[in-house]
Amino acid sequence: MSDQLFHNIAKPLLEKTTALTIQLNELLEKEKAVLKSIDTSSLKSIASEKDLIMTTLDNHHQDWLALVEQQVKALSTDRVHRFLKYYDAKNNTKLFKIWKSLQDQARKCQRLNTINGTIIILRNQAANQILSILRGQSSENSTYDTHGNQKATNNGGHSLAKA
Repeated sequence: MSDQLFHNIAKPLLEKTTALTIQLNELLEKEKAVLKSIDTSSLKSIASEKDLIMTTLDNHHQDWLALVEQQVKALSTDRVHRFLKYYDAKNNTKLFKIWKSLQDQARKCQRLNTINGTIIILRNQAANQILSILRGQSSENSTYDTHGNQKATNNGGHSLAKA
């Protein structure tokens, strides 16, 4: 494949992928705000939007890998990095800069997704603790199920459930 053809395909593909990744970051920030709030009714629509973006990103990623694989044998992040730096220097393009921006956005998405997952886990734990209290279960005498989740045992004490 000629350098010009590669550039004509690679640049718009990287730009579209970067724009989608930025959009995903914004959606993850929105999700984080919703998770921190009391009203989580919009989470379902956010999840649907995330699924759509992730499907499109996956398709772009597959296209990118196929395109770069034609230029770089034995793909690895380091080889793509070196290839794009060389390609930019040889052809006076900015593909490396776009690719690096995409990598940065992807790291932001990963970090936000981890934060959002932690918020969900903590909210779930808090809800389970409240349910245990309402059921009259003691968290002091707790055991763990096969998934490592804490299960409180009923100590026969007073509970709101008995009221």
